[in-house]
Amino acid sequence: MWTAPSQSRASAERRFRLVLWLGMLPAIPLYYAVMRMSPPEALAADPTLPNILVPLSVVLAGLSIPIRKLVARSNPRNAFTLGLVLCEAAALFGMVAWFATGSPRSYYCLLAGAAGMLLHFPRAAHSDANSE
Repeated sequence: MWTAPSQSRASAERRFRLVLWLGMLPAIPLYYAVMRMSPPEALAADPTLPNILVPLSVVLAGLSIPIRKLVARSNPRNAFTLGLVLCEAAALFGMVAWFATGSPRSYYCLLAGAAGMLLHFPRAAHSDANSE
């Protein structure tokens, strides 16, 4: 059956977003598994690093939505990718805090990254284009 070019372009864009999202989402559980299987060698008694990185990761994951909408005005595909990358960076802060200090609060960074990643779940292409 013949479909309009704009409809096939929209479905291709939705597939791209879904594949990218499904490719990046499993990284966060893998970070958790690595953190659980490999304890840090030297535990730091100073809680400064987790006290900085946990709120920073929450802010980064939270700002990923407005930044994505801002960038989407000029390039929607890059905006979606940027939103996912910001959430991934928030989760990576947890890895840094874990291996530097061994603080259990490092898991909050993973939660912030995962929550942000879930907020970026690719919706239908026509509604996503209207919201960005």
